[in-house]
Parts: sequence; C-alpha cells; structure tokens
Amino acid sequence: MDLIEVHFREQKNPGFYANQLNMTLWRINRLARIYYQRTVYQLVQDRIHREAELLLRTTLMTAKEIAFEVGVCDPAYFSNCFKRVSGLTPLKYRGSEGKKPALLFPLDLPRRASGPEV
Repeated sequence: MDLIEVHFREQKNPGFYANQLNMTLWRINRLARIYYQRTVYQLVQDRIHREAELLLRTTLMTAKEIAFEVGVCDPAYFSNCFKRVSGLTPLKYRGSEGKKPALLFPLDLPRRASGPEV
C-alpha cells in the first residue's frame, strides 16, 4: 500500500507495482484480494478517488485542475469516473460538502471569554 501512496499519481498500471515488489501480477493481485478484497488496479483507482474527494473538499481547484493533479489527462473521463464511483459529478460532490472548502489546519483564533472565570 505504501507504493500506491507514493506513486498513484504517475503509475496506474498494476504491472508497475508487481515489478517494484519483484512479483508477478497474478501473485500481487492474489495477495491484494486476500488482504483487501480488491485487485491492485482497484486499490490504485480507490486512492485516486480519495485524493480527488480530498481536493474537492479542501481546495478551490476546478475539476479540470484536480483531474490533472491526480494524473488523469482527460477531465471529461475524470468526471465520468468520479460520478460512476460516488454517484455525483465533482461539482455536485463539492456542493454537497458545503460551499467553502474545509481548512486542513483550522486557524487557532483566540476565544472570547463568555463570563468571569472562577
């Protein structure tokens, strides 16, 4: 899973991960199914989708910019895949999560005292 975390933007081919682990694609897929109930391809696609969701929630990037950020060259293909997985287009997904993106690191603002301290 660490390899996917590091390379998911550039490497979507399951063969890459098999080569990096010095295993056959059949063997790595078998292990992935045993431990994660998913193939390597599905694990990579899941990671791309999670990253896209994160970017939609936490940035003001357009769907096109997010598509390129996660390594998908065709924004229309990205939108179709996103909709197939989440049931919503990227724009509607962002709208369902609220108008403003959430802050990754909330600002630590001073609080006003609500009354006398004892």
